[in-house]
Amino acid sequence: MSEGKSAELDQVLITWFKLRVSEGVEISGDLLKEQAKVFHEELGLQHKCDYTEGWLQRFKLRHGLHFRAVCGEKCSADKDAASAYVDEFAKLVGDEHLSPEQVYNADETALFWRCTPKRTLTTEDAEPPSGFKASKDRVTVMCCSNAAGTHRYNCSAHPKADLLVKDNVFVAYLPPNCTSLIQPQDNGIIRSMKCKYRSLLMRRLVSSVNSGTPVQKFIKEFIIKDAVYCVANAWASIKTSTLKNGWHKLWPSLMFTSHSNEDTEKDFAGFRVSKEKHLIHELLAYVKDVTNPDAKELSSRINEDVLTEWLDVDDNVPTVHHYTDSEIVDMVKSLERNDCTGSDEDESSEENEEDVRDRISIDRLIELTTELLAGLEQRSFVSEQEIMNVFLLQDKLIRERPKYMKQQTLPDIFKKIARKQEEATAVSTLDNPLPSTSRQVEAVPVAEDVVTVSDKDDNPNSPSAV
Repeated sequence: MSEGKSAELDQVLITWFKLRVSEGVEISGDLLKEQAKVFHEELGLQHKCDYTEGWLQRFKLRHGLHFRAVCGEKCSADKDAASAYVDEFAKLVGDEHLSPEQVYNADETALFWRCTPKRTLTTEDAEPPSGFKASKDRVTVMCCSNAAGTHRYNCSAHPKADLLVKDNVFVAYLPPNCTSLIQPQDNGIIRSMKCKYRSLLMRRLVSSVNSGTPVQKFIKEFIIKDAVYCVANAWASIKTSTLKNGWHKLWPSLMFTSHSNEDTEKDFAGFRVSKEKHLIHELLAYVKDVTNPDAKELSSRINEDVLTEWLDVDDNVPTVHHYTDSEIVDMVKSLERNDCTGSDEDESSEENEEDVRDRISIDRLIELTTELLAGLEQRSFVSEQEIMNVFLLQDKLIRERPKYMKQQTLPDIFKKIARKQEEATAVSTLDNPLPSTSRQVEAVPVAEDVVTVSDKDDNPNSPSAV
């Protein structure tokens, strides 16, 4: 089968097609032809092509594509299906004799992890800091917790359903178009996590600004690792009551059971509006804490409306990144360049060598943890458990330290000793030069209980003592 006039356009277009299908977009033949025209201009191709129906058929044959009609699905929330599933779920719990500790719910959400409130830049028309792309600004977070609120989990990737079915563990799926109604994680739990995450981000931002760092520099230096730590802290700080109350629509009877050691907050609506109001006032207080004179204007540009918009910035955002046409073209070109030039192992090895040179020594890390422990013990708001965690980290560094020490061989040791002896002899000779006619006293070892000392000079008749 003959190739198209432009292999590059073919590769870009089929990549675009696969990405859009994976995002749930329905692709028709006419839409594919129009997109081909867009990429023709995007790639700067010189040859002419009308992208007719004949071109479409050849493209479909080259890539084995088959278009079929797709039945439309009701996109709005299905209240009847949700209500029916609540009864079905209650029967499932009863038949399997499940306790709240045994039932888990998982859901994913998109998080704009490096997004700051509007008007935090020096000027409203300021461009984003160079060095990162908007596509890298979003991560997908998967939240999972049980109905009792006693166990929560952050999952790094999607496990397949068959991997979850082990022994007495089984998976039940919620009906489509019902997540906004009965999905526990969607009923305040994820919302709480995001609000707490942005609270942590705001604290770091204000602290950085107060130390003299521009907002743009803070955004650029706030990396994905920092975001992971903040997400983990935000997830861990969610109250047990919030985790439990997220189930009040799917498992209503659960709301009437409680434990003596449980937070008894009656918040059946999940993360209430009053809590968000309190958080917004807390964030405003952070902003007012800006003490850097050069950044005082920051606090005047941020108000309650700006923060409310910031909290809602990634609501209802798809968890899978929607690649733009330009990003798809750049991605395909980058792959082609790598295929032509080979892997960049040499560059990566150089970067690794630079990382090693810039790496903080393990001795210095031990010193830093010692200083940190001394400082933490002076702060009453730091618990003993938190201090113990730092102590355990220091202990681990100390235990790992011998592995980083260079092992010396016996020849190395002997050479080192000989070198020191030579240096000492040279220094002694320079300090105390001896004339050639001077007496020499030597200690001559013989038997263990006898030492012979000979007093030598040039006179052959000189006596000796034993």
